[in-house]
This record gives sequence, structure tokens and C-alpha cells, in this order.
Amino acid sequence: MIRERSINLGHQVEGAIFTRHNHIVSVDGDGILSFQNNITKVKPNEAIFIPSKVMVRFSFNSNENKSIKVSLYHINGINLNCKQDKVTSLINAYIEVEKLNLTNRETIIELIGSRLEKIKNNRVLYNYDPLEKKIYRLVSKDLKKKWSLEEVCKLTYTSKSTLNRKLKDNQTSMGQIISNARLDYATILITNTSLSVDEISMLSGFNSTSYFCKKFKESHGFSPKQYRKLLAYNQVPLNRI
Repeated sequence: MIRERSINLGHQVEGAIFTRHNHIVSVDGDGILSFQNNITKVKPNEAIFIPSKVMVRFSFNSNENKSIKVSLYHINGINLNCKQDKVTSLINAYIEVEKLNLTNRETIIELIGSRLEKIKNNRVLYNYDPLEKKIYRLVSKDLKKKWSLEEVCKLTYTSKSTLNRKLKDNQTSMGQIISNARLDYATILITNTSLSVDEISMLSGFNSTSYFCKKFKESHGFSPKQYRKLLAYNQVPLNRI
């Protein structure tokens, strides 16, 4: 059920990547990962969950002066937006079993697979869809549109009071969700196209290029042009993930 893909790098590597998908990864060296304003210390062969559509800065070092191996783990049929902590914990168990020469190795791996299968088949878990995600998917269908509160409430079958209360409880707002959707799409365009900043701003639904650049820098710590240069400068095989 668990598929593993490995990428070999140099014995010391640092750079930045933009993730297109959710990932669970491990590195057989020491280092640092930074994304979403969080810094994570990387321990050898420890699984880490990295969400989709984020800029990840990394610095890895091999204590044995050998090539660093980055492993990516894929579990068929499991949406990592749900219960990523439990899945990551099971991947860590899988990594430990693979390292040890146990006589009952196959039995333990089967048990890990059985636990993952239960997560996969938990329909209650996957039918739960936070209101923020519904709004995000809705506005992503037309980023240029000026979405009104009334229309969003109608299309999400939610009253105004309920929508405002739920978003407030989660410390967000409809405006913030719309801005995030536009910034995520803009980041994809900057990463994968040669379109100008003006064109990307327009296609992403921002009425002003200067406002777009301001919001982009607040989100990523770099202007759109700086971000693009950073990606080009730090391009390594990992940027395909």
C-alpha cells in the first residue's frame, strides 16, 4: 500500500521548492525545513508532512559525506488533507521496520497497511469538509469575480450568521480565503510560466499589480520577481514534486 520514491542529492544541499501536492518525506541526513513561517529541524529518516502549494526552503547535510537521499511516500487512496498526523506516524513506523532486521517484519508491515486501510475507508472522516475549503474551491472557479457574501452563502447552503461565526472561530474571513486562493494560483503561474507580473496579477483576480506584489511579499517574504529568481537559482531535482 505504501509506495516509496527516492531522490539522491549531493552530500550538502540547500535551496527552495514550491510544492504542487501534499507530501510525506524523509531525509537520511540532518537539516532544516522552513515553510508557512515555521522552521522544522530534520532528523535522519524521520517522516515529515509538507502541505501543497507552499514555498519550502531547505538545507540538508550528510554527516558521512555521502549523497543525501530524500524519500517520498505515497499511500494509494488516502487524502493527506485529512489525518496527516496519523498517516505520518504510521509512515515513521514503516521506516523503522524497514531499517531493522526483524523476523516478523512482513507481519508488522501488514499491520501498518491494515491501519492505513482503516483510515482510507473512514467515510465519516472524508465526508467532513470545512466551510473554508468549500469557499476556497468555490472562489477558485472564478478568481476574477467579485464574490458577495450573499452569493457565497447561497452556494454553500449557509446563513450569513453561521458563515461569519464559523470563519471567525477559525480566525479567518471570506476576504482572506479569496486572497489566499488568488495568491495560490499566482504562485503556480510564477513557478510554471514566463508570464509577466502584470499578467499574473490580472489572471489571479487582483485589480492592482502593486497591491498584488504587496500581498505576495507578505505571504512569501519575497516580491514576485525575487521569488521567480530564487526558484531559478535554487533549481534542483526536488522541484518536480
